[in-house]
Amino acid sequence: MREDPEVNDATRVELFRTMILLRSFHEAIRREMDAAAGSLGAAHGQGVGRPTSDTAPRTGMRRSLLGCEPMAAGFGVHLGPEDVVTAPRQPHYLAIARGVDLVSVVTEAIEAAHRHRAEPEVVQSGQDSTRDQRAELPPTIRIATPSSTGAAYLSAIGRAFASQQAESGRVAVSILDQSAAWEEGFRSAAEVASIWRLPLVFLICDDRWTRSESELDAADGKDDLPELPVTLPHLQVDSTDVEAACVAAGTAVHHVRSGEGPALFRVRLLWPNARDPNVLDPITAYESELRERGLVDNASVEEIRAEAAYRVRQAVSEAARGFVSGSGTCPLCEEKVAS
Repeated sequence: MREDPEVNDATRVELFRTMILLRSFHEAIRREMDAAAGSLGAAHGQGVGRPTSDTAPRTGMRRSLLGCEPMAAGFGVHLGPEDVVTAPRQPHYLAIARGVDLVSVVTEAIEAAHRHRAEPEVVQSGQDSTRDQRAELPPTIRIATPSSTGAAYLSAIGRAFASQQAESGRVAVSILDQSAAWEEGFRSAAEVASIWRLPLVFLICDDRWTRSESELDAADGKDDLPELPVTLPHLQVDSTDVEAACVAAGTAVHHVRSGEGPALFRVRLLWPNARDPNVLDPITAYESELRERGLVDNASVEEIRAEAAYRVRQAVSEAARGFVSGSGTCPLCEEKVAS
């Protein structure tokens, strides 16, 4: 964890290393989800049970986080495992980037991937009536990463207030999408955080560039932020620019950690292969930049990738043991541990 928002060569390599780890995590969890979906579909004579597109909902998130590694890595440099991140969905990337135990994060992600393994989805009257099996999972897994996910900005207000009163120096980051910023509750949360000078960063994800035409129509003009009752320091970056994200995140985190009150951080979310053909894979682009600077070469890149793959593989294996030993035994995990 750093307080200095500046980016030097050592930080550049660190950012690249974190992005590679996050991509390895993404690929591993995607394999887990596809395996769980195939097993589920085969059990019910339906073939593969779930979509495999990167635009499909995964691990409880509206879209895959493929391409968002720079934003998470940039923030992660300035956050520690004891800082709090809340979101309406699981922000696994940011949890890993800020140093939360990898086994715990992978366990939580695999839990979501295997949650519906015992029965197919049943849709009645246009609504998803799938039974949530979270209660059947081992208690140690259910509470494995209590600080890596949360219930968005209302939870963040409470966490930030507790940190302030305890003078712990911890920062709360509340991730919310663009539409949530128009909720009256968010306006109130921003006002309360400002009056109390809470150590809280509102991280707003603006995903209009990745939405379908129907989703854009449904947005009803809410692509810009509403007028808030208070003025907050406002920073904005593209999700593909890791160094800009690192500098801006450092500025925001230093501001709130110093007792100056909350800050507003807006990320323009871009995905590779989105509607804009100019959006490139940020990891490939950053690797090229680091090669030009002479900071990495073939050997060092291979070493970084191998280390990331090994860490994720070990974490998946350890997480699988938890499912096999608990009451929510998963056949896929039993097979993985046995191998």
